[in-house]
Amino acid sequence: FGSYSGLYKYDNKNWTLFSEEDGLCFNEISCLFEDSKGILWIGTENGLSKYDGDKFTNYNMDDGLPYFEIHSIAEDIDGNLLIATTMGFSIFEGTEIKNYMTNDGLSDNTCYFIFKEQDNYFIGTNRGLNRFDGKNFKVYSSESGLAASELNSGAYMKDKTGKIWVGTNNGISIFDPGILFD
Repeated sequence: FGSYSGLYKYDNKNWTLFSEEDGLCFNEISCLFEDSKGILWIGTENGLSKYDGDKFTNYNMDDGLPYFEIHSIAEDIDGNLLIATTMGFSIFEGTEIKNYMTNDGLSDNTCYFIFKEQDNYFIGTNRGLNRFDGKNFKVYSSESGLAASELNSGAYMKDKTGKIWVGTNNGISIFDPGILFD
């Protein structure tokens, strides 16, 4: 469990707290994600930590992240880590981190979540839902039919019919990614 005191682990009997003293990059945790290899990724207010069950490895702006505040972490089908930050988003491909920001076409640098669906990345920002095909951005906003242009941190899911639900600051929007390709 993530908290503002660090990372708590429960072994069905006892709680153990991991903090900066144990190698965590920062105690204030904003999100957690377990990847397909069983590695726990910890997004904090001051960088990204990777916990392999034994030790922490930390990543920050010196390692290529666009900013230190992590809002959301996900993984695409290729095993790349997708990281939403306050200054854009990153695709972490093994050892290489690729960053994308407004100067690349993103509608706003404050990214609340990112996921990949049907060869497109979807990024929730302060100024709309961005679709990124690896080269170009398309922005969906309240003018496009979203409940609002500002999306919420981590507020997305795919239901069993394949539709995507996203939370905005004015309600929920639901869309079919197969139809959203204009």
